[in-house]
Amino acid sequence: MKFYFPKLPKFRRQSVPKKINKLEAKLKKHNIKIAKLIENNKNSIIQQKHIIDEANNQIKYLEVELQQIKDLKGK
Repeated sequence: MKFYFPKLPKFRRQSVPKKINKLEAKLKKHNIKIAKLIENNKNSIIQQKHIIDEANNQIKYLEVELQQIKDLKGK
């Protein structure tokens, strides 16, 4: 009894330099994405710091006004 197996497709081996080039291209692509994310993060941190500074200035202003009101009530 003979068994017949279907012929499997032949897989072409990619040369090592070709594989390396593909991997380098992927790394470059991911590095660009990471750089963009870092830049966006820096901008977001700067905006948040600005908002916090404005809030702190407002708090100081309100504390001064509160102290003035207390001083006026005390007189």
